[in-house]
Amino acid sequence: VTAQPDGWGRRDPEARRARIIEVAASLFAVRGYEATSVNDVAREAGVSIGTLYKQFPDKPSLLEAVLAGIEAEFASGMARVREAPGDPFERLAWMI
Repeated sequence: VTAQPDGWGRRDPEARRARIIEVAASLFAVRGYEATSVNDVAREAGVSIGTLYKQFPDKPSLLEAVLAGIEAEFASGMARVREAPGDPFERLAWMI
């Protein structure tokens, strides 16, 4: 798990939320969803369990946030490929 970003903490709740999601994604990928507790995520993200629960009321909502981030990243990448210049068949191959 990576170091905490600049602007971390009370001054930047969005950075804190992003950090929690990043840590959860990493732990879910390495340990698996079932083997990762919200306490694990809070500890690795450097936040209290109460802070985590203010952002995410339960573990499934944390997973939803992780999946939403992956989906947004994928859609953004596909949009860049779709808008890239060049042969449409080449762009299709990049998408696949």
